[in-house]
Amino acid sequence: DILDVVRLAIEVTVDWDVVTCQTLEDGEAALTGDAADVVLLDMSVTNGDPTAAVQRLSTAGSGSRVILLTARSMLTAEVETTGAAGYIGKPFDPMSLADEIGAILGWD
Repeated sequence: DILDVVRLAIEVTVDWDVVTCQTLEDGEAALTGDAADVVLLDMSVTNGDPTAAVQRLSTAGSGSRVILLTARSMLTAEVETTGAAGYIGKPFDPMSLADEIGAILGWD
């Protein structure tokens, strides 16, 4: 499943700790009290409201930056209205996922 692909791709290519969650609620619970460097949010768990989902995760994670994973292309303005730092389109190349995250967040 996509969670395993994301986790393995990141763990194999960079030395980052990865926590995966099946639901938005599980993600909020995992972030409570701990800020993550980045949250990858699959649009399929946003219940049709990515703006609210980004806000919930950012708040739970003490300002964690959120990147959307989506099967459709998004305009920059559309991403900005959600409050997300950016998006990664599906399908994505698992071996370049960490590089894409770094590029979005300006990590060099």
